[in-house]
This record gives sequence, structure tokens and C-alpha cells, in this order.
Amino acid sequence: MLGRGVDQILKHSVDPTLSEDYVKDAREYVKLAIAKNGPLPENRPGDYVWGDALKILKNFNPDIKVANLNTAVTTNHEQWSMKGIHYRMHPKNVEVLQAANLDCVVLANAHILDYNYKGLEETIDTLKNANITTIGAGRINEKAEKPAIFQFKHNHRIMIYAVGHASAGIRPSWKATASRPGVNYLSSLHDSPEIETLIANIRYKKQKGDIVILSIHWGSNWNFELEPGQRKFAHRLIDEGLVDLIYGHGSHHIKGVEIYKEKLIIYGAGSFINDAEGINIDEKMYGDFRDDVSFMYFPELDPNTGNLLNLYLVPMRMKSFQVKLATEEEDLYYLFNTMERECNKFNLGLEIEDVGQYFKLKF
Repeated sequence: MLGRGVDQILKHSVDPTLSEDYVKDAREYVKLAIAKNGPLPENRPGDYVWGDALKILKNFNPDIKVANLNTAVTTNHEQWSMKGIHYRMHPKNVEVLQAANLDCVVLANAHILDYNYKGLEETIDTLKNANITTIGAGRINEKAEKPAIFQFKHNHRIMIYAVGHASAGIRPSWKATASRPGVNYLSSLHDSPEIETLIANIRYKKQKGDIVILSIHWGSNWNFELEPGQRKFAHRLIDEGLVDLIYGHGSHHIKGVEIYKEKLIIYGAGSFINDAEGINIDEKMYGDFRDDVSFMYFPELDPNTGNLLNLYLVPMRMKSFQVKLATEEEDLYYLFNTMERECNKFNLGLEIEDVGQYFKLKF
């Protein structure tokens, strides 16, 4: 989430005015972070927010790097009405995304239309001009439904689709149509024309040897329990031989992962970059949730089957508007125990390798 407070600490910033119930200026999130973790360095280059992540990416050297971009990239000031939280980043800050050399960013989420249809169109144009591939949103439904396709080793392809579900707060009016921009929208995880369209699109494009990844923005911000239909929906796509990996996001905290028929399902990847480090969450009121810690997910797939071979989880913490490798015992304890508890629901365990560097899923 590179908008709001994060945008304010970058080289270029939009008007900080907000229409939230409690915070009316995005710079308040910066003040809260500074009060908690100390002053920010004066020199903050375009890759500043990535902190240790770029070195970790270089070490793992993944074939494909994918992230959900949970903000509009626009100077449009017209906010979506009757919505409590609005995120946007100045288009000139697109260099932040370029710094990570991402192969694909997902736009099917609950904030991409925060600054209306005009804001979405400027987001799409800005990312296109920066040579960043986008999925999950477009000027018409045909564009929003289109996957990103990457040629892989041994003449295999990786296809990545992106959808956004109503349970994450995505409005029906955000659905892309033949005459209106928007997101690739699912109103239901059960039988629906939208699901049938998704399935038909995958079947039409998928060739022998292709690996298919589905990015899905779903579920509430704060809840470890799965939404009704999530698991059944994920299993159906795997049972029908359509999808090899499901990359779920929406919750501000990490959730469990499942391995079903040797395929990986990430139910909630958590919040990676955000501006909430200075906000104290009342555990008694909201539960055992932390949005300042998360993982970088490195799944290794069999190129011939799409089956999961290994999953490495690198623990990270947001501090001073940077994602840093989590090394504090308290952070590691929370991440390991939370993921272990949630994975146990699916009869999975975690084993630690190179303590302080990464976890490895045991299955």
C-alpha cells in the first residue's frame, strides 16, 4: 500500500487531505510512525520503502515477482463517495514500483477505484507507461479479465489471472463492463455467471504445460477465519485442473496456507508495505492481529505439474516506512506461532531453517 502516509514520505506527494472519520491529513500517519520508531532519514531514494526486500529478492532470484498494488496511482481529487478509507499515490512515485522490478502488479482490489473511474484510468496509464504489467482491472471487462502471460523455461508458460471478491468490500459498481472501466469482479464464490466466465477464460487459454496462478482479493480486514465458500472455491479450481496456485490477499494480517492435492493456497498474504506502524491495535477489542509484520512468499513449483515443491517464508517487519527483515524475537515468535496455528487447521506444520532468515513449510 504505497498511498496515504507512504506517499507523503516519497519524493512527490498528492494533497494529504483525507475524509476519514478520525484522520483528516495523511501526514498524521507519518507523525504517528515517527513518534513510535523515531525520525526518518532525510535522504530517501526511490527504493527506500523496500528496505531489505530488494536484497532478499536478489538472493532468491524468483522467475516471477507478483504483488497486489493496494492503492490508486493518480492526482485525481474526486473520491469514491460513501467510502471510509481512500488510498492514492502520486503518479511520479511509480519509480518505487520500478525499483523492485516487479513482473506483474494486481489491480483487482478494494482501493483501486478510491479516486473514481478517472483515477483508475490514470493508474492504468501510469503503470503502462512505466512498463509495468497489470492484471485484474481495465477500461472494459475484456481487459480486466485478461491474464498476464510469461514464457518460462522449457517452453512452459505462467498465466496469472486476478479477481476481486465482494467479501473484501469491493462494490458491484466497480465491476468492469463492456462500457465501463473497473475490476474483474466476483459477487459470489458459489455458482455464478462471473465464476463461469473466469473458468471459461482459463480453459480457453490454458495449454498443456501451462502453470496458472489466480490472484484473489477476498475476505475481511481482520479475521483469521475463512469466509464462507473460500475453501470450496479454491478446491474447485484445483479439482477441475484449472489453477496451480492461489494467491489470496485482503486481510491486513497473515492467514494460513493450505496444500491441497499438492497445490498451494495462500488464504491471506497479509499487509506488506503500509503506513499503519504507528497505530496501536487494541488486542482486547480486535484480537491477536498485527499488520506491521508479514512474509515474503517464495513458492517453488514443479514446472511440469505446477505442484508445490517447497515454500519459503521470509519474515518481514514494517518500520520507519521500510520493510526490514524481522529479527526481533517478539516478531519472529508472533509470525511463526500465528502461521503454525493457522496451518494446523489444514494439518500442515512449519519448520525453521536458518533462524532469523526464513521459515520453510513442512508438508
